[in-house]
Amino acid sequence: MDIIKKATDFQVELQGVINELSDRMESVLSKHDRKILAQITETLRELIEVKQIDYRKLEAALKALKAARLEAFKGIENLLTDETKEIMQATLDSKTSKICAHYDRTVWKVGDKDMVTPPLHPNCRSVLIPYVKVLDENGDEISPGRRAAERENFDAMARDEYEKHSKKHNGKDWSKLSYDYRKQLMYKQIKAFEAKTGKSAYVQMKGESTFPEYFARRSAAFQKEWLGPARYRMYADGLLKLDQLVNPDTGFVRTVKELKELVGG
Repeated sequence: MDIIKKATDFQVELQGVINELSDRMESVLSKHDRKILAQITETLRELIEVKQIDYRKLEAALKALKAARLEAFKGIENLLTDETKEIMQATLDSKTSKICAHYDRTVWKVGDKDMVTPPLHPNCRSVLIPYVKVLDENGDEISPGRRAAERENFDAMARDEYEKHSKKHNGKDWSKLSYDYRKQLMYKQIKAFEAKTGKSAYVQMKGESTFPEYFARRSAAFQKEWLGPARYRMYADGLLKLDQLVNPDTGFVRTVKELKELVGG
């Protein structure tokens, strides 16, 4: 995967730049400042190492996904044509990335050069599945069943509960926790919600429902948490649509500045 190789090469190059700057600055700094420099350098190295692990996870996930896609078409290879299609299916919850939300329910022909293949980022949960259009006797498309959607923002609930008792955790910031540990805390909130309300943590939506449709039905607090304050203001004012979050030419999420220039907010 070219993007992984390029990212890894850049990280190695960046590591070299950090080492060179550190060596140059150390010779002109006082003893006290050298200690501060050493701490900053170590932090930067740790961040780079985390990203290298992320990309290795991404590469492993990509291999697993390719195997799963081959399995999905196993036994029907002779039925595949230039018209065979796949559809992107994201997860309808608060942890869905803006990239995955953008491509949710997008349909491509198999082999389309513009097809976007997950995983799109570390810990990506989106999948490509065979797309089959089923018609009734009148020729109208039949709804493809139901799909589960998160009822509340359990990730934010887990974070709020954690921060409420942060002293028990030596004041460690939520963002510094591992992904797996944050996930455990989120599942704890899901269980607590279901025990307290007697309701499932997930609601059922029509199979053809998209992430923007799901998002529009969430609370203002949910929307603001997911978008962030600046993007939420543009969205609440009717200036911003979710399909504008990602630049189709680059495949990257637009910055707030880029969005303001785009929508005039």
